[in-house]
Amino acid sequence: AIATTTTYLFTMSSSTASLTKNYFRLKANGDYQVNVGANMAYGTTTLASGTATVNNTLIQDDTLVFLTLQTCSTCGTLSVGTRTAGTSFVVNSTNASDASIVAYRLEQPIY
Repeated sequence: AIATTTTYLFTMSSSTASLTKNYFRLKANGDYQVNVGANMAYGTTTLASGTATVNNTLIQDDTLVFLTLQTCSTCGTLSVGTRTAGTSFVVNSTNASDASIVAYRLEQPIY
């Protein structure tokens, strides 16, 4: 069996005064895994008619959002649209017929 260690990465947002805990699982071979899902820094969404709203309380006005195409279904160029701090962000495609699956990663900058 491969031994695993769980490491906790804490981030503090001064605008929300809340503490967020994101889990990284480090494997014995040096690889790591991340938790994905609701209100986590990593996740996936499926576009419908070239757009998707991702409900995630981690999003802030200055959050860096990284998008990666997972499957292409009439895919276009991806971009981040409207952000509502503490609530959601929108993923847009340049193709209004896009129904692709998109992975996202959220990172909060330190100033």
